[in-house]
Amino acid sequence: MKKYISLLVVLVFTFLSKAQTNEIGCATRYPEETQEFLQRGGKYLTASGVLKVLVVFAKFKDDNTAHQFWSNNSYPDEMSEFIDSDMQKGSVHFLNLTNYYKQMSFGNFKVIGRAIGVESPYPIEHYIPQNYNYPNRSLAKKDILKVVDDSVDYREFDNWTYISNYYLNNEPDGTVDMIVVIWRGLVFSDGWNGEASLGEGTELLVENDELKIKMGYGGYPGNGIYGSGVTVQYWGERSRESNFKVVVHEIAHWLIHSEHPYNSVNHTFWGMLTLASEGICANTFERERVAWIDSKEINGTILSAPMGDYITTPSAYKYHPENGYQNEMYYFENHQQLSIYDNGTLNLNDKGIFILHFQHGYYIGDCVRILTSDGFWNWKSPRFENCWGNNLPSFQKVAAKRTGKGNRDRITVSDSCSEYLYSYVNNYSQVECNDWSHGYGFNNAFNTTFNDVFSDWSNPPAKTWAGESTDFIMEVINESGSIVTARFAIQNSLGGKPSKPYLGWDPTKPDSSYKYGQVYLTWGADFWDGDPIEPDIIWSELQRKIGSEPWNSMYTGSNRSWSDHSIYYNPSGNESVYFRVRVRDSQNKWSIWSDPFDTKMILVTSVDPLSQNILSDVVTEYSLYQNFPNPFNSSTTLRYSLPNQSDILLKIYDILGNEIETVVDESQQVGNYEIIFDASELSSGIYFYRLIAGSFVETKKMILLR
Repeated sequence: MKKYISLLVVLVFTFLSKAQTNEIGCATRYPEETQEFLQRGGKYLTASGVLKVLVVFAKFKDDNTAHQFWSNNSYPDEMSEFIDSDMQKGSVHFLNLTNYYKQMSFGNFKVIGRAIGVESPYPIEHYIPQNYNYPNRSLAKKDILKVVDDSVDYREFDNWTYISNYYLNNEPDGTVDMIVVIWRGLVFSDGWNGEASLGEGTELLVENDELKIKMGYGGYPGNGIYGSGVTVQYWGERSRESNFKVVVHEIAHWLIHSEHPYNSVNHTFWGMLTLASEGICANTFERERVAWIDSKEINGTILSAPMGDYITTPSAYKYHPENGYQNEMYYFENHQQLSIYDNGTLNLNDKGIFILHFQHGYYIGDCVRILTSDGFWNWKSPRFENCWGNNLPSFQKVAAKRTGKGNRDRITVSDSCSEYLYSYVNNYSQVECNDWSHGYGFNNAFNTTFNDVFSDWSNPPAKTWAGESTDFIMEVINESGSIVTARFAIQNSLGGKPSKPYLGWDPTKPDSSYKYGQVYLTWGADFWDGDPIEPDIIWSELQRKIGSEPWNSMYTGSNRSWSDHSIYYNPSGNESVYFRVRVRDSQNKWSIWSDPFDTKMILVTSVDPLSQNILSDVVTEYSLYQNFPNPFNSSTTLRYSLPNQSDILLKIYDILGNEIETVVDESQQVGNYEIIFDASELSSGIYFYRLIAGSFVETKKMILLR
């Protein structure tokens, strides 16, 4: 069975590069730990107060391999910026651990220390056991750390005592707290780029055998701590930003959990324990775990919930659906991109409330999803594209589907193939390779201008992970500077305003209908995905915009379907036509405007004196088409085609066969014709329309409803 391997993408703001190693990148899978959801703070390592960390940039003697950021006769430029010696230095560099943890913890976690460069006493071959391809990483690191012992006082980095999980005393215990060893190159394996230990093996005695460096990971009450650090492989094609993310990731194993609680099998998002290609920003779930934020739980109606910027202010909300899984949660984060670490999206203009949906908290695997304000879709893959040397499927939106996939999800190509969105086909059938799966080119945030309602009826919907209704609603009601204010309700989703409608081509009309020069539109996702919309929607307004003209209302009324008969559209023309729609509920609350529907049809001719659109397509046979709309109220369109010049009779009859009206009685040229039939003086009921053109006779039924 054919499989396509997902492209591994490294985020460096808007830069993409092809990875060559496992992006999850942890060498050792430790035994699964219990999930202590009520605990807060660092699990094996303090997450508050002052933590002194030793950062060692290590390389093997005589290493002459290529590296774009680390020459073989020196050390990388970022080594001097990697960590501050004290909090007064105030570094603002992206690749700075002090700056990162200061921002993520709102100043509660003060990570300071020292960064040095060290070379092993022996070449790499010295550490490779017989019949092995890679060096023994524990022995190599011990030699490195022995060299460090000659110039560094390790006692400076022993300040905390592990008592039990989430309980550490701020006093020395004879074991070094945290060493980060960053090795030049893929020296120990090409299958991982970091591990939450120093290579396992026995402990190392330093400072005249008075202090221990432990090589393992974790701790156990009564037995104490098992390890003193983490290891990162800084290989030549990896960006500096991704290398920094791996350091944060491995330290996060000490702060939070040994496992990868979400391994991005099906979705992309941000977090300390996500892949190196994901955003480095700690998500609300992680910040709660280490007690850096206390998000407010939504237990009822909150009329005004102002949220400051998620990274620079300790502000977030969460909601647990009662009919969801035990630890299922929605998290609401206001990302204004005021911090250099707010890189959860590549769209620099996408600001507002981002919603993360957690299935089980620490359920290992597929358990977190971004509920993107762009919505979920039915996708198709009409072609493959060569993107960065990879033959990747290109994806195009078909129609709204609230149980479908968003741009941050892995999309199915076929039974044997799925891929993230790296190749996108727009409405003009143009293809572009880029990192759409991390937000490029899409809006994923909820705000007052793009999408302002998240509810059981919206796209995406506020359903449980299992797809059950929640009767929950979030409305974005105001934006002022970096503050976004929302309204929440948990038992009255219909009490809010209607959700943003989807406007699209009427799915009951075949694509061939385009050739007749009309646009048949419907709005509301229920036309495409079968799920209902808000039952209290009673009114709509549809607007049209031709070229640079202003928006003009084309329809107001209770219907949610409409066809444009006033002009003839043709894809070969040179002027664009757009439509947009909004809906109103029984409380007189209006939705936000839909995304514009770009027909890419062009104005060519206008209506003739008989209200007939004479269309120039080649006609090969007589045809009488079903009227639209049907059923209808007051007026409907009758459409037919003539392959030859003919004497035409088009008549209307009631259900008893009585002739009601002669609509057309004349000779007509070859072409496609449309007639708007006005039934405003007729009563509700079933009627028939009959076309006679020479020997061609056909009759169809239509229904008038008032």
